[in-house]
Amino acid sequence: MQGFLLRAKADRDQIRQNTPVPAREKLTIEAFRGLGRALAIDPRNSTVRSEQRRMLSELDRIVAIHLLAAEGGIEKGQFGEAGKELALLEDLNRRLGHGYDRELEALGYDLNYRWARAQRGGGLLRRRP
Repeated sequence: MQGFLLRAKADRDQIRQNTPVPAREKLTIEAFRGLGRALAIDPRNSTVRSEQRRMLSELDRIVAIHLLAAEGGIEKGQFGEAGKELALLEDLNRRLGHGYDRELEALGYDLNYRWARAQRGGGLLRRRP
């Protein structure tokens, strides 16, 4: 358990202001996952719980950035790019224990609906008889 905690802190400590965004995201996610593993071993460990709470705001920020990118792609009709963001978010959500299921479900619905409308020339979708 202590090893997971130390590794998570080491990952978090590698993050600097000038750390590139992809590396920052990866380190943050890995640190959070390590804390989750530590909690699986010792669910009452207050140090691990405290550290995990501190990281949640950063994870929420990462998810929010990708949600906005996907929503922007949908608005611009760039459905392929929005789909890539959605796939990235779904992978991230899976690795983080499905904490963002509701948001991703809504995003996926919006992406598919708007794509389908675009395929039909923007008109209302109708079922075929």
